[in-house]
Amino acid sequence: MNLYSSPYSSIDLDKESKLMSVQWHKECSGLGEDAVIEELSKILHYLKEYTISYVLVDSRNYPFRSNENLQRWINFTYMPKVIDFGVLRYALVVNEKLASIYEDFQDEDDVEDDLAVEYFTDTEAALQWIQSAQSGQ
Repeated sequence: MNLYSSPYSSIDLDKESKLMSVQWHKECSGLGEDAVIEELSKILHYLKEYTISYVLVDSRNYPFRSNENLQRWINFTYMPKVIDFGVLRYALVVNEKLASIYEDFQDEDDVEDDLAVEYFTDTEAALQWIQSAQSGQ
């Protein structure tokens, strides 16, 4: 079921599997910081309104990866709320995975949180990762 649609993003929900799918559209490239936060806040709104355990975000058209203000908001406002709303798996589909110096490091906070976040370059692989949690694998 479609929950939200704009020229910049769309949000769909499969209630039965508790999966929210988010798609960023090419038109979002012209958005300013406040408008991006407004679009991201729609996700939080629906996470609060529905019982959602899994989120799949196709962020291949999301052009704001180098914006420090947005990243700070995502790290300190958005993701803590995602955790608070009980999301178990958060899959991000990206154009390419970048190696991270933190890749093999497990933060103590990660041990306490039930949220697992993974990056994928293929939507089907991201969906399989979510489905493996749904089936208890």
